[in-house]
Amino acid sequence: MSHSASFISIPDLPTPHFLRCVHLAVSLNAAYVPPHHTSAALYIRPLIFGSSAQLGLNPPEEYTFCVYVIPTGVYHGTHPVDALILESFDRAAPEGTGSAKVGGNYAPVLRWSEMARKEGYGITLHLDSKTRTLIDEFSTSGFIGIKKDAEGKYTVVVPDSKSVIKSITSDSCVQLSKSFGWSIETRPVRPPPSLLAS
Repeated sequence: MSHSASFISIPDLPTPHFLRCVHLAVSLNAAYVPPHHTSAALYIRPLIFGSSAQLGLNPPEEYTFCVYVIPTGVYHGTHPVDALILESFDRAAPEGTGSAKVGGNYAPVLRWSEMARKEGYGITLHLDSKTRTLIDEFSTSGFIGIKKDAEGKYTVVVPDSKSVIKSITSDSCVQLSKSFGWSIETRPVRPPPSLLAS
């Protein structure tokens, strides 16, 4: 949240205050934490926004910070999900706010996500906006590829893009992969040409 906030001129929230708010939200909603055997979880969403009564293109003088929690199942289940590669829509400008988790990065994707669902796809995959030849990320999550070589060794591949949201989930997956002794590659990732319409 700190990266995204600083990207749009929101002052950094002190870590002790952030953690206290998260702990309070979880403890006050402990009754809604799903049982472990269900594979469900308590989703935690911290949010900060400018709430000053003002017009004009200036940073707000007042901000509101809140923490939402909601019980949730596995977002796409534990099965493969077909993805529609969006070749004619740009999720984020090359030098824009793509790496920040801000509202403006999500709303424009809704129309395309609905179109993908109607065509039988569970998710959309975004390409880089500059060349439309490299994988950036999915509409709801980061892209992480896993390769297994002939010797049974695993390599985790993460796109190297300034337009990808800085993700604690992706970072956690990379750290877990390292703990397994897997190799990590952060590099441009090209989708197979056979998957592209153009």
